[in-house]
Amino acid sequence: MGDYEYQRALQFDRRISRMPVLQHLTQILIDELEAGARDKILDVGAGTGRLGIALSSIVSRGMVVGMDPDRGMLKVAREKISERKLQNFSIVQGVAESLPFPSGVFDAACLLLSFHHLSMHERAVAEICRVLRAGGRVLSVDPILEEPADEAEERLNQLIEKAFRFAHGPAFRFFTEAELRKLYEGAGFSIEKCQVFSFPFRWRKMEEVPMGAHWLQAYELLLEDAPPLVELFERKYFAFRERFGEPVVHGEMKWVLVKAVKT
Repeated sequence: MGDYEYQRALQFDRRISRMPVLQHLTQILIDELEAGARDKILDVGAGTGRLGIALSSIVSRGMVVGMDPDRGMLKVAREKISERKLQNFSIVQGVAESLPFPSGVFDAACLLLSFHHLSMHERAVAEICRVLRAGGRVLSVDPILEEPADEAEERLNQLIEKAFRFAHGPAFRFFTEAELRKLYEGAGFSIEKCQVFSFPFRWRKMEEVPMGAHWLQAYELLLEDAPPLVELFERKYFAFRERFGEPVVHGEMKWVLVKAVKT
């Protein structure tokens, strides 16, 4: 593994530590999970291990297994596990579309801000369902776009996704609340809860906004390719201005919590 991957992962970990909204979303997921001390939990898209570390103290006689395809992220996570001498949190490299686990071995699965990075979403949800026991639960928290009401809003969503794909690759996509419900139900889950959380950002610095740089890229793409949609973007998502020579952000971002049970 190159040093670049590791340094990138370290920078990511430090950046998200400065975003209170992400800490709040993490706590929401943990509260809704209602994990028991003996539960075995799969953290899909574990990244640098922030969620897994928090869960490991809750499932004191159980196990957390974190999985991620990114080697740099996993190295940072393993260093944290070693520093804390955690015995019930392990890390494996893998992808959600082909989980390297037997069927029915987990009590719960979590996806914290990772669903939109998956490449084959239906297959990934089916795999998560497979590795859960009967009655096992899945919880995901992910950013969403608003359901388009007309052609202009549909075009806006397409251009936002196009901008994000420049950074995250061609598989990246946002989902609406309704689309996430359909995916989980189609894989054999029963939806227990689907709740949207909206967080305002009032002229905040870029580093304080999750995906802030990518939202700015979307804004710049609209200025170039579809100027008539800029006003709609600012009304529904974010406006960007300069303050003391650097961009600041004003608007709001929405996330959806999905809590579902394997039937």
